[in-house]
Amino acid sequence: MPDHLNLRQRILYDLGEKIVLGHYPPGSVLPRENDLADHFDVSRTVVREAIKGLAARGLLVSRPNVGATVNPRSEWQWIDSDVIAWALVNRQNRADILLQVYESFAVIHPAVIENVAMHATAEDQQAIWKAYRQLEKSRDEIDAWDQAIDGWYDALHHACRTPILQSVAMRLSEIFASNLRHLTATRLALESPHINLRWIPTSAEALKHHRQIYQCIELHDSDMAFLIARRLLRAVLDNMRILCADPRVRHLIETA
Repeated sequence: MPDHLNLRQRILYDLGEKIVLGHYPPGSVLPRENDLADHFDVSRTVVREAIKGLAARGLLVSRPNVGATVNPRSEWQWIDSDVIAWALVNRQNRADILLQVYESFAVIHPAVIENVAMHATAEDQQAIWKAYRQLEKSRDEIDAWDQAIDGWYDALHHACRTPILQSVAMRLSEIFASNLRHLTATRLALESPHINLRWIPTSAEALKHHRQIYQCIELHDSDMAFLIARRLLRAVLDNMRILCADPRVRHLIETA
């Protein structure tokens, strides 16, 4: 739990972790507000605000004469960074959560790039080109590359003209940057030389693919932009599936 939280946030995090980790399973009812207030030594108002926060994340529903009931996992807001953070508290879940984030990103991001290629303005293209140039400068240093790739995604997301698609993509990027940045496919592959991956892109190859994506955006070739992005992300996803299936890599992820 972060150290800087206020009382309401601390209760929200405490209860959120317990729900996501199964202490309060779906269908169960949380203790009454009075009991929670006594347990945390706070007012009922603080408890009520925390419960509202959990309900906003889809974890709970409050019913008259019943109380706060835990929703099925399928109704939880899994693109909320707090929900992911609570799930990651269980180290044994980390590889599976990491893979799910990659799978979701591999579906969403090509659609974002397709949308950007359709609608990008000259100003959008300039911002994306600037982000690409930063990738070029960062090609030989993994930490700088990670920071530059975040800038690349930010430029693409801000150029997306479909608000729902844009919002989902930005939330996935936020989840990855906040909780999983140190668990990229490249970093895990470097720490796992015993695994033979199908494709390990060099920095030059990665840059080539990103430049091709930029060129498609510049030409408004949305079909080709989508295909290049999908091919690139599927290759990364294939690597992640291989890595996450290996017990030694799962141990690396669990102890990271």
